[in-house]
Amino acid sequence: MYMSRWSSVLSIAIALTACTNSLDPKTVPGAYTLNDINGRPLPTYEAPTPGLTRTIRSAGLSIDFGGTAELTLAVTQFDGTQATITMHYTYRLKDHDLIFASPCPPDANCLAPPKGRVLSTGDIELDIGSAEFPIVYHFRRITTGIMEGN
Repeated sequence: MYMSRWSSVLSIAIALTACTNSLDPKTVPGAYTLNDINGRPLPTYEAPTPGLTRTIRSAGLSIDFGGTAELTLAVTQFDGTQATITMHYTYRLKDHDLIFASPCPPDANCLAPPKGRVLSTGDIELDIGSAEFPIVYHFRRITTGIMEGN
């Protein structure tokens, strides 16, 4: 009986520790490279849409300690031309979610920023699609951020 009480207390303590959903913000900054889109290796089409679609050849995600992020895509456009597209965001971390915001001038029709999630592996998923048509970019960490002065 005495031993079972300690087992119960230990089980509860382990469960509470395992359920902690916070992430140290200092572990997120760094450089990430695109591994796949919806499980498809690169290069790949961005979304299975009718007609012409652009091809994503590669992408990088850079997240800094100051709350800014940069997403750079190397794409082949619909007409076969190659381009590099860079998008700038601010971000904040809530539990494991990366909440992005992008500057959008008044009266402009801007794309919604991606929704991000830091995985237990330290990698990042960015959902740039919609609930109806999910487009999930899976980024693998390639370097960690270094705070100035360290």
